[in-house]
Amino acid sequence: MKGKSYRRSNPRDVLARLIAEHPKAGKRKLKDEFLTVIRGKDGRDALDSVAEYWFEANYEKQRGNQP
Repeated sequence: MKGKSYRRSNPRDVLARLIAEHPKAGKRKLKDEFLTVIRGKDGRDALDSVAEYWFEANYEKQRGNQP
């Protein structure tokens, strides 16, 4: 699953852009900026992408080895 892009809007790209734009910002500031972008007017695809990533990352763990 590592490195997959689940949708056109990739939250990993959003974070990379924010880090590039705010190289001296701390983790808290970057997280706040990230959430603002993700929740923003055009952030629906990005928010869906985050939710899908979480689901995919946790589905198998929650199900165990069940088919």
